[in-house]
Amino acid sequence: MQVAGRQSLTTDGIARTIRLTNGKPWTFDGVYGDRENNRHIFFKIGAPLVRAALEGSNATLIAHGQAGTGKTYSLHDVSRLQPAAEGLAPRMLRMLLERAHAAALAGSHQYQLSLQ
Repeated sequence: MQVAGRQSLTTDGIARTIRLTNGKPWTFDGVYGDRENNRHIFFKIGAPLVRAALEGSNATLIAHGQAGTGKTYSLHDVSRLQPAAEGLAPRMLRMLLERAHAAALAGSHQYQLSLQ
């Protein structure tokens, strides 16, 4: 990709890595376009992260990009008018609490949740 006439980054589609002009590589899992809705992205990314966290793994979701590209919308939109627009954070929190509650009722697991 060129910015101001200079090569700013290169991509390697197989390794999913970009390399900035300073040589620093950044690896990513995926890129979603403007035709994807938050519901689809939740099932591709959010739900597996919640399952991994409940199985004892650390799980982190990061949205990175240029200003105005939809990071806040993708993570936090709590739209009551269009359920598909609801962001990943509320969907993931709901799934986490529902799964933890179900496990507690079944007596199979105990979870301690804290928000900071």
